[in-house]
Amino acid sequence: NWRALWHKSGYSNTSIAYTSKKFKEDFFETNTGIHLVKNRSHEPIFKFRNVNHFRLNKTNSIEFGVEVKHFTTEYNNFYAEYTDALGETVPDFTIDSRISANKFGAFMNYIAVPFHRLTTTLGIRADYFSYNKNSTISPRLALSYQLTNRTSIKGSAGLYYQNLPLILLSQNQGNK
Repeated sequence: NWRALWHKSGYSNTSIAYTSKKFKEDFFETNTGIHLVKNRSHEPIFKFRNVNHFRLNKTNSIEFGVEVKHFTTEYNNFYAEYTDALGETVPDFTIDSRISANKFGAFMNYIAVPFHRLTTTLGIRADYFSYNKNSTISPRLALSYQLTNRTSIKGSAGLYYQNLPLILLSQNQGNK
């Protein structure tokens, strides 16, 4: 994480992160010992994020930034045949695939304090996911009213978009 001060009215916060999840799971039916699930997944993510804060004057400021994520996920999973809740037989299947994708995001917030104790935030975020070539625009609004030095009431509304988990996207090209 790196914080850079521009001057008394602004600063940037930039971070680079790497997270990784590895799964080595086996599930068996208790009575029969049948191998139900074998999960051998590796899910590394590289992430870059930059957030900039700039105070325009005493009551107005802006916040803007970008975010980039790179996924390279590998699945080697087996799921045994089973009978679903409706009595239908679901055949066994194997997922043996590798997914590489990028997610790009940019955002901007306008923060105003129209009068003492009330803070309003109006924002927008744009995202793009390379795996399914999906773009989204997400507007948002937040209000905060400070009742006392220790108590405030907050409310927010907006649109939020989320991709399906990569394990579901990898099961069928139609899931894109």
